[in-house]
Amino acid sequence: MTGYQGFSVLAVPISGEGDQSENILWKGDLGTPYIPSAVLYDGFLYFTQSNQAILSCVDAKTGKVLMERTRLPGLSNVYASLVGAGNHIYVVGRYGKTAVLKRTGKFDLVTTNTLADRFDP
Repeated sequence: MTGYQGFSVLAVPISGEGDQSENILWKGDLGTPYIPSAVLYDGFLYFTQSNQAILSCVDAKTGKVLMERTRLPGLSNVYASLVGAGNHIYVVGRYGKTAVLKRTGKFDLVTTNTLADRFDP
C-alpha cells in the first residue's frame, strides 16, 4: 500500500519467495495513506486517503470494496495510524478529534470525541 505520488494497494501471498509479481491476489487504486498505517482487523482492511480523514475499507481476502472514500465528520489531517480494538476502529485526527466506528466494513460511526492532545508523526 502506498499513497506517495499516486495511490496503490495490492495483496500478495506471504508464503512465496523472490519475485511475486505473478502472484498478485488483487489490487486497487483507491485513495491510500501517505503517512498513517492501515489496520487489518478480522479480514477488513481500513485505511485513509493520503493524510485526510477520508476512510475506505476492503475485504482483505478478495479486495472487494466495502466502503469507499467516506469522509469522517469533524476530523482533519490524519497522521496517526488507525487502531482496531474491542470490535471498533479508531481514527485520530492531528488535533485530537477521534472517530470511533463499529468494525462492520461499512460506515457505522459510534461516536466522535476530542482528546486534549496533538497527534503528529
